[in-house]
Amino acid sequence: MALGKGGRNANAVLIVGGFGPTALTSDIETEGYTQMGVVGLHSRDMFIDGKLSVLSPVGKTPIHIGGSLSGGAQPDLNRLDIGPELQWRFPLPNANARLAVEWRERIAGGTFPPSGLAVTLAADF
Repeated sequence: MALGKGGRNANAVLIVGGFGPTALTSDIETEGYTQMGVVGLHSRDMFIDGKLSVLSPVGKTPIHIGGSLSGGAQPDLNRLDIGPELQWRFPLPNANARLAVEWRERIAGGTFPPSGLAVTLAADF
């Protein structure tokens, strides 16, 4: 669904995968995802994006803190961001969910938006 100027409405085929949280040590976990695909039937554009987080729990609370590396690319557009992440994990009836607050500092690429705050709500399935 096109949300802004230059956006397009088109079908997409994609592959998505992820892992975690997975323990690296007794007090450090990692999690991540990547997705890639093609948008459009007649005028095709490939894309890829992903994120890797390394987090540590804060005591016995559902809060985790750490850092993340995220990025994405499509024709003529790409970016790579790094920054701190604060994550609150909470259970739902049939899945685990988390609310993440990050600062994403752009370290490569020139796409909009500039560096800034990102808030993400996600659930496992």
